[in-house]
Amino acid sequence: MKFFSIIALAATAVASAPAIAQDTAPAVQSAEAGAVAVRRGQLVFSADGRRVGRVETLVGDAAAPSAVKVIKDSKMVSIPVSTLSTGDRDSRLNTSLAYRDIK
Repeated sequence: MKFFSIIALAATAVASAPAIAQDTAPAVQSAEAGAVAVRRGQLVFSADGRRVGRVETLVGDAAAPSAVKVIKDSKMVSIPVSTLSTGDRDSRLNTSLAYRDIK
């Protein structure tokens, strides 16, 4: 019985390894001076303080993405990285766009 418990535990650990690796992915820093570090999972807030969503994917070059994709109101929307800045916490991004302008 112990043998099957160990096998089940090992299978669970192996199955969850990719998910753990994705959550700990390093932030991507653009080559431009003063650029914002962007990574999957970061929250994005609009200029008027509303929560837009979490960064789902990075668009363009991995070293210097041109935009991020976020799910807003059940639709995937693109937000240019040039409009993003760091919020009051490292895990938060703010865009200079108003909530209604993000389409």
